[in-house]
Amino acid sequence: MNRLLSVILCAGFVCSVLAVERKPNVIIFYVDDMGWAGVGSYGCGFIDTPEIDRLASDGVRFTNAYSPAPNCSPSRASMLTGLYPPRHGITQYLPGNKAKQNYKKRPMEQADLPPGLDPKFTTLADVFKAGDYATASMGKWHLGGENYSPEKQGFDVVVGGTDEGHHSKVFPPYLKDPDALKGDPDEHITHCLQRNALTFIEQHADEPFFFYMPFYSVHTPFGGNKALQAKYDRRFPDDKKKADYCAMTEGVDQFVGAVRAKLKELEIDQNTLIVFTSDNGGVFDETCEALREKKGHVFEGGIRVPCILAGKGVKGGRVSDIPINHIDFMPTLAGIAGLEAPAGDGVDLRPILEGAGKIPERDLFWHYPHYANSGGKPGSVIRRGDYKLIHLYENDAWELYNLNEDLAESSDLAKEQPERTAIMRKALESWLQEMGAVIPKRR
Repeated sequence: MNRLLSVILCAGFVCSVLAVERKPNVIIFYVDDMGWAGVGSYGCGFIDTPEIDRLASDGVRFTNAYSPAPNCSPSRASMLTGLYPPRHGITQYLPGNKAKQNYKKRPMEQADLPPGLDPKFTTLADVFKAGDYATASMGKWHLGGENYSPEKQGFDVVVGGTDEGHHSKVFPPYLKDPDALKGDPDEHITHCLQRNALTFIEQHADEPFFFYMPFYSVHTPFGGNKALQAKYDRRFPDDKKKADYCAMTEGVDQFVGAVRAKLKELEIDQNTLIVFTSDNGGVFDETCEALREKKGHVFEGGIRVPCILAGKGVKGGRVSDIPINHIDFMPTLAGIAGLEAPAGDGVDLRPILEGAGKIPERDLFWHYPHYANSGGKPGSVIRRGDYKLIHLYENDAWELYNLNEDLAESSDLAKEQPERTAIMRKALESWLQEMGAVIPKRR
């Protein structure tokens, strides 16, 4: 009897140790073109997003979160590598040569771009794969073609993953390459990805996994599944674009809810860290209306994004106004998983997530030496505390804003505060030099 009891106790002890020592799963929901106020927890009152709002309540919601760039490819490359765009060279959406030709009559010459994210750069997937994680990327890649594919960047399981910048249709065929993502005739693109995601999670429930979910939503063309489309067509009978956008957004919300439900069903929800954010500012006006401009611009509407972290390693139910950037994910996620991250430009956010303190004060930077198809112009930015200094290259203008008092960036303080402007300008120019950034030149 004593021997049997000892065996049972030992077995229980081993199981407890294994449960404690098991590495946490990590999921990144990376939405395409979702504006800062694109969900209910960020002030959106016309789209139902109960699952994302519940995630925000369970985690830390950041009100001063930023994408590394005002559009997709550079933000994705920087989020995955933890490096500012000038370091990896992707400072514009790909393919860069085509984009460059589109603006050849504009006054500033644009920087050249690499054809894709060079595999020499270490990605989050590389880090997790080296730590014996199963890795998956499902959805929009947009970081180069075959030589720069997700499979060459640390991902074992890939769905979608082409160099296309957006989907062609919300129902099949979704992409120009119909074999890259296959769904049933009436299956919405988001649900198709959801089905693949749940399968991956089920198949890897007994081992740690890193799952990168870069949605095609809510990029154009807009549109939801049939049930959600009917719901919002009734809600907004005179605004088809708004109905399409809302239906597509709630589809993302349902995806988040389905994944969280699956994690709970498999009893791995408590050991999973979830990140929810957007690759850049929005394109739908009502999700950016509190901010100046939108996607493609270096003003707040182009770079301020929703960002929520919840689950393993996070003390939930809190809101943080500390400025953060997607480049911080590399040291943060690797740290929570107990893995070693390569040297980079981000900082470890664990003191914030754990509720134990703050991170050291630092400057944040942006460099976008391009024109955007949404009207954005070449510019560089530094944010220091509440102040943001912008250099617009076309007219060599320097604009200074106090974001705490003027979130809409409507009152330029550069002339009123020349000393602060000069100090921040020097810091920005020093950073650009350190990065080896390509500065736009007049034709």
